[in-house]
Amino acid sequence: MRVDFPLDQIFGRNPREVDQLFRSQGIDPGQPYKAKVTFAGITIEQDIPKESRPSRFFMPIPARTY
Repeated sequence: MRVDFPLDQIFGRNPREVDQLFRSQGIDPGQPYKAKVTFAGITIEQDIPKESRPSRFFMPIPARTY
């Protein structure tokens, strides 16, 4: 997974806010990730473990409501 952020969205922020921002974009701060910092922004890349990826044959079953 790869996510791009503007510089002002990351730098100068409380680490908890950055963790919440990462989680909202699907990045798990507890897992290893790569960060590339440029003048244009920050690119975060994280490999998603195969066992946590949904199967391509996965079909969600709707919940029954009575």
